[in-house]
Amino acid sequence: MQFRVVIPENVKEGQTIRIRCPDGTEADVKIPGGLKPGDPFLFDISVDQLTNPQALLDTLKENSMASGGLSRRKGFLERDIVSMNDLLLALSVGLIIGLGIIVGFIVGILYATRNVQADTAPMHSIE
Repeated sequence: MQFRVVIPENVKEGQTIRIRCPDGTEADVKIPGGLKPGDPFLFDISVDQLTNPQALLDTLKENSMASGGLSRRKGFLERDIVSMNDLLLALSVGLIIGLGIIVGFIVGILYATRNVQADTAPMHSIE
């Protein structure tokens, strides 16, 4: 499962902090590089490591009901960029999509003009 943590004051990158999950499980999390107090980051913890997964599910259900219904999982294009890897992935996907559009445009032009003959007759001057 993925959790969002806001870095507390007086904590530096590379430092390990102890956090408490909604089910009561405590975990040690290392602060990623390039972040400062007040910055959020995401960390993963496996369901096996949770002390009381049912309590976590109950808390999530209560929170989603309070916010107006069950929340859905974010799609690929709705992800938050929280690290350099996420940034590089987003740029790569954008580059691939952009190149696909350009190649498709060029192929379309070539296909649409494949039977067009150039006028090669010599031009005559008017005298």
